[in-house]
Amino acid sequence: MHDERKDAPMTAQLVSLVEPINRTHHDLRGAIEAAIADADERYGLHVTFSYSGEDIQPVRLVHVLDELVREALLNVSMHAGTTAASVEVTAADEVWLRVRDHGHGTEAFQLDAQTMDTHLARVLRTARELGARIGVHSAPGQGTSLRLRIPIPNEA
Repeated sequence: MHDERKDAPMTAQLVSLVEPINRTHHDLRGAIEAAIADADERYGLHVTFSYSGEDIQPVRLVHVLDELVREALLNVSMHAGTTAASVEVTAADEVWLRVRDHGHGTEAFQLDAQTMDTHLARVLRTARELGARIGVHSAPGQGTSLRLRIPIPNEA
């Protein structure tokens, strides 16, 4: 008997590669809300979202954080073994972002090996180039939490 649930992660990955992504939002809150709606529609994720502080609009920062949230949620759908996640944003002088799943978690060394060659790793490198500090915490049975703190650039 074929279990279609086993195919869901691969299907999610393929859908994310072929379906266009709605990028009509130029502010951080709108971009992340759209990313969460896409994750619900494409992967069946149930994501709680909280946003406090200023609405951020520097285009490059919004694009990088949008990509980061999208890739983190794709990873949740493929690796976490859960459909529950949360995204929290606090924006003031800098942006604090946390994407957390409520899945099975993993050992830290496994996490590094899993993400080394993924699009998520490339997005994280770009965020670091913009001055981000990034932390990932995962432990068996405790899910995974990706945290990022990044300065807000002044746009002329």
